Amino acid sequence: MAELVTFGDTALQLSPRESERFATARDARLHASGIESGAAAAATAVGTAGTWLSRLPDAAPSRRLVGQLHQHGVATDVTWVDPDDARQGLIFHESGREPREEAIVYDWEHTAVAAGSAEDLPMERVRAADTVFVGLSTAVLSERALASTEAVLQAAHEAGVTTAAAVDYRPGLRSVERYREALADLVAMVDVLVVSDTHAETVFEKNNRPRTLANTLAAELDLETVVVARADGGAVALEVSPGTNVVHEQAAPETDVVSTTGRQAALAGGVLGRLADGAPLDEALTDAVAAAALACTVPGPLLTATPEEVSAVVARMADL
Repeated sequence: MAELVTFGDTALQLSPRESERFATARDARLHASGIESGAAAAATAVGTAGTWLSRLPDAAPSRRLVGQLHQHGVATDVTWVDPDDARQGLIFHESGREPREEAIVYDWEHTAVAAGSAEDLPMERVRAADTVFVGLSTAVLSERALASTEAVLQAAHEAGVTTAAAVDYRPGLRSVERYREALADLVAMVDVLVVSDTHAETVFEKNNRPRTLANTLAAELDLETVVVARADGGAVALEVSPGTNVVHEQAAPETDVVSTTGRQAALAGGVLGRLADGAPLDEALTDAVAAAALACTVPGPLLTATPEEVSAVVARMADL
């Protein structure tokens, strides 16, 4: 079976149930929240093995996080460290309801990944993968996190493994400039870039239509493939080819949205998982949009779906 290997930090997200607020909530849901672990879960949902690599403190909150990923079919290879030396990142998330906006507070400092080094990571897993995926929100945490992300991409690149990165901008985590700098340091080793049109407008200051945006980013960053998530749940994927670039576009199915927090991770994991399995880009994009739609039907950042459920949504999308 093909394998998507991801590397990154994952926070433990606390969210009041439904539309409650922390000020009055009596309890909260706990979710693993990180685009890399979420992408690994999405890869399993489209029939590809998903493995998440990371560094965590050996304490109950982190063990709970890893257990949740295992429930979603994700294989994990974690370097456990003394909890006195590092901590588990946290996210406090309140869902928005009109006219109240979504509220997010990050407590994501001094984590094990931010304090770690590439020497802790199982690079043999990276070199043996079909595709390796990272997110910029891990790379921006610290200089050490950036160096570890760079080492993972370099090991994959040198081994001939397809490499991918996401511009998963999190307002309030780090500055826009930090995201731009991290991408500039990493992009030479990236084959596939995944970005949403809203994040592209913020990070790249580009508000082009998705098709134009994909072409622009591919040319400016010298990328082989660009996947742009649209705000409406659809997506565009561009593959560079001699003479002319080929652009595929897929509309999203009608979706009863519960939460969009897992949509970008599901899109990334869906498209990269299917590409790792040898699917052409247009098919991979369709499966990924279906996976992203399913991710919006459950609370929290992790897609809960089977390959059969994804295939059923794809069949209903045939006329879109």
